[in-house]
Amino acid sequence: MLNSINFGLQECECGVTINFPNPSGSLPRKDEYLLYFDLESSLPLDVPTNITISPDSYVLSGTNNFIPKTIVKVQSVFRGETQSLLKLSIKDKFNKTIYTDYLKVTCSPISKVTIKGNIKNAPDNLGPNGGTLMNVSSVAELDVGMSVSGQYINSATFISSIINTNQIELSRNLSISVLSQQFDYTFTRTTNCVDPTTLNTREDQTQNIVLDKNNNWTYLSNDKLIIQFVRSDIYDDTITVIVPAKNKTILPDSSVKSDIPLVSMVYASGRVNNDQYCIS
Repeated sequence: MLNSINFGLQECECGVTINFPNPSGSLPRKDEYLLYFDLESSLPLDVPTNITISPDSYVLSGTNNFIPKTIVKVQSVFRGETQSLLKLSIKDKFNKTIYTDYLKVTCSPISKVTIKGNIKNAPDNLGPNGGTLMNVSSVAELDVGMSVSGQYINSATFISSIINTNQIELSRNLSISVLSQQFDYTFTRTTNCVDPTTLNTREDQTQNIVLDKNNNWTYLSNDKLIIQFVRSDIYDDTITVIVPAKNKTILPDSSVKSDIPLVSMVYASGRVNNDQYCIS
């Protein structure tokens, strides 16, 4: 029977300790043992996934009664369940394999989460796909495609894009008046599978920040203005600016936003590609 162990998606992204079963009953006595950990396979197939094993090898001596351990980190643009099959090989000092074992590591997302959110000026406050924008306390557990339920939300509404660390775009344009109060909204992951378009959308949103007429060429984090592109021709609304999002975790969160002053003007270099400004 294949041994298996389960973790949450965020746990796997940070790194989890993997314990293989104690092999003492199957190991011949040796002066030392060389332990090797390898990735045998992973699911889903053909998805950009980075699986790190550290350490991937080490030596034990003096006993054959031990628990093989290592640390595994699984990072993927796929936000559904991932499965990684790890192989343990134990060799003697002559590099002869004397024991093998396998362990399946499953990383599962939270299927449902309820967080605070509010909708402001829904008829006019629209995202790049034409859907209503919603401010939320955090997008850490959210993903494109999750269904949304709660106050003023129509049926079959889902997240069409994640704008920044505190704002999402819904799949519908909600026709409601201006709201300022917060409500509890429930977000549900309807499937562990994801279509390639959604996968590519998530990867683009993770790697880049897009400034265009839909967000008035600005990028906000926790209501703080982080980036603003000033057009030389204010009447040209065809310009799209793509900024590499190398590390969004350093952006201000709600606990420090009041301590951050206004950002001064900076100049960036880049290149023009048709109507797109690609900033280095």
